[in-house]
Amino acid sequence: MEGQWWQWTCVCQPEQAEAFGGVLMEMGALGVEERAIDERLILQQYQGDMKLIAYFGEEPDATMLESVGEWAVQFGVDLETAAWSVHRDDGWSTNWRRFFHPLEISERLVIRPSWEPYDAKPNQVVLELDPGMAFGTGHHETTSQCLRLLEQHVKPGQSVLDVGCGSGILSIAAILLGAQHATGVDIDPDAIMVAKENAELNGTLEACTFSTTMIEDVEETAPIVLANIQAHILLPMQEALWAHTEAGGVLILSGLLNEQAEDVKTSFLQGGHTFLGQIQEETWSSLALQKSA
Repeated sequence: MEGQWWQWTCVCQPEQAEAFGGVLMEMGALGVEERAIDERLILQQYQGDMKLIAYFGEEPDATMLESVGEWAVQFGVDLETAAWSVHRDDGWSTNWRRFFHPLEISERLVIRPSWEPYDAKPNQVVLELDPGMAFGTGHHETTSQCLRLLEQHVKPGQSVLDVGCGSGILSIAAILLGAQHATGVDIDPDAIMVAKENAELNGTLEACTFSTTMIEDVEETAPIVLANIQAHILLPMQEALWAHTEAGGVLILSGLLNEQAEDVKTSFLQGGHTFLGQIQEETWSSLALQKSA
């Protein structure tokens, strides 16, 4: 609704604020702010914590509400401190763009907001993106790690299956890096709309197919399968993910907290599959696995 923005506020631990804020940005937040808690209002059990505020340009739907709540629990947020509220626009609808700048994922791959110029080097691939109410801008470790693993393993002419495609960033990157076709699926119709818009922006729409098809109903297999999803969703999906990965193909998993990565790896390697590599940063990990031939 024009002239308004939606705000998610919660109290969280300082060491979790940056990582949780990054997740909220990936889910479509136009900006995230960390504030000290007003000492006049603070309860004893929250001393030392901080207030995290995320700003959204569109009203959250039921899927967004559920997903934000699930991530909040993952980060130890007391949901009694959390609330959604709506506010009149005071310029945020345009000012939030100052938070998004070109991001060099690797020496080769760059993500840039469509409104900002970037002087690309001859060997660089530049992916233009308009943030929307869909997961994936590249500014959070879960997406940047997945992009780096994709760059390592994708080969020219391959097809790619992107499960939980969000903004379409992984599918689009795959095409720009040489893949022939990418199929992206997501349960959120808004994500599919954003993914198609971003694919058109990058001239890759003809090479991408986006839909709300459930993975169990996807007919094709692919030599590269991507799944940037939470661990508790990935684990029940492992049979379907492997079934849609070609023999000898690569399955890339992201969205894993570091303490979850080993359990996910152990579970997915059952059946003789091979571990290819892992990217681990302060809070997040991503895995590359190869299906047995």
